[in-house]
Amino acid sequence: MYWRQKNLDRGKLGAQAFLRSVWYRPELANGIEGLLLISPGVGMQVDNYIRRVFPLEEQKLLKNGSVVEHPTTNDEFSEQIKIDLKSLEDYAQNCILLNNRLPTPFFDFPVRIVHGIHDKIVPLSNSLALLDRIKSDDKAILQANSGHLINVN
Repeated sequence: MYWRQKNLDRGKLGAQAFLRSVWYRPELANGIEGLLLISPGVGMQVDNYIRRVFPLEEQKLLKNGSVVEHPTTNDEFSEQIKIDLKSLEDYAQNCILLNNRLPTPFFDFPVRIVHGIHDKIVPLSNSLALLDRIKSDDKAILQANSGHLINVN
């Protein structure tokens, strides 16, 4: 399976979507030969995420219940990603690191996490906790000398 985060999801919540899917339906992982997670956005607290990601004006709008544009580094998606406080709260409540309602599925394929040691959006400790939670005989974390955005070229 060939996968590049920058082409698949442009670095926006792809890890969480995949992991939640296979946590609820482990059979969806059938046929996967390997998983590469780059700066996975897991274990985030809503207030902390809002403070780190959104400009002050949007922070106020979010807290007042408004829908705002989610910042993106890709001009192709600017003005297309909309988010509100409720969706952020749902994201946090259902995060696989914070949700212990379901057993952790076993991945019978290699899992690699790449995380920037200078990441100011998602702490490295969140990826370490994810690695600990993932059940696989072949898993590892690679620490990159970068921030949240890691160039995969």
